[in-house]
Amino acid sequence: TLRRPRNLKHHRLFWALASLCWEQMDNLDDYPSVEDLVTELKIVTGHYTKRFVNLDGKRYTVLTPKSISFASMEQPAFEEFFEKCCQWIVANVLPGVTQEELRDELEVMVGIRD
Repeated sequence: TLRRPRNLKHHRLFWALASLCWEQMDNLDDYPSVEDLVTELKIVTGHYTKRFVNLDGKRYTVLTPKSISFASMEQPAFEEFFEKCCQWIVANVLPGVTQEELRDELEVMVGIRD
């Protein structure tokens, strides 16, 4: 089976995206850390498993974010996840910024280009 290995620069680009987004947020009560924001990104982009838990006679839905580690996610899936994250951030965190502008800024931040 042919596999497309993960791109380390793309992984760094994601963490630059999360950090940039987190630093731009006005209210950090919902996201005390970048990792908390990444958890949210996983859920809003559909990168989670869903199960149900019965507790005290009530049924609850539990969403568990999936891993984005190199071992857990191949490059094509990571590219799709990254694009969904960018779409959500532009729509919900950085209004007025286009996805292209966001990507350009990120690529400069991580040294992919000048």
